Amino acid sequence: MDLPHCKNCGTPCLVDARYCRKCGMALYSQEELAELYPDDNGEGLEFDDLYDFETLKEVINDAVPENFKELTIERLRRHIIRSIWRQFTGIDPFPSTQELIEQEQEHERQMQIYIERNEPPILLLPRTHGSYEGINDLERQYHLVWINGMVRHISLMPEEVEYIQSIVARDYYNLEPCDCDKVKYVPSEINPNFLRKA
Repeated sequence: MDLPHCKNCGTPCLVDARYCRKCGMALYSQEELAELYPDDNGEGLEFDDLYDFETLKEVINDAVPENFKELTIERLRRHIIRSIWRQFTGIDPFPSTQELIEQEQEHERQMQIYIERNEPPILLLPRTHGSYEGINDLERQYHLVWINGMVRHISLMPEEVEYIQSIVARDYYNLEPCDCDKVKYVPSEINPNFLRKA
């Protein structure tokens, strides 16, 4: 059985996790959470509860270990951050090297499954400057090309290309300038959301 994966970074997630342990993105909408956890009466703490000063003090006091005097300031900070983040998300914000290696191996395994199925993974990209009103005349069209050659259009500001390229490369995508004026593309038979060269 495949583990659920974060739609943002592709990290495999624990079945009961609500946030991605790598990028912190919410794995489910509030409606999906209500369906997944119908018996959850909201008894657990949420980040919004920290607006109450007494709750905030209680959470921090619970996060400070009894042997705090024996720890360096940096180790104490890490412990408090880890404790609070785990309490609210169930995710360790400081995974071990072994956990990072396992995450990367799992990601590679999932990418191989996508390649075998000839099915590009879904990308959730950060909102770019070109997504905002009034800047559209400065953005350029690029092709988001997956490893099998399937193409999708994306609009970016020229200065965003390098940053977005670093994000999409992890999922075997590449950015190229749009050449639709020179080359004919038709909808892909495999995935209608993509194009292929005619």
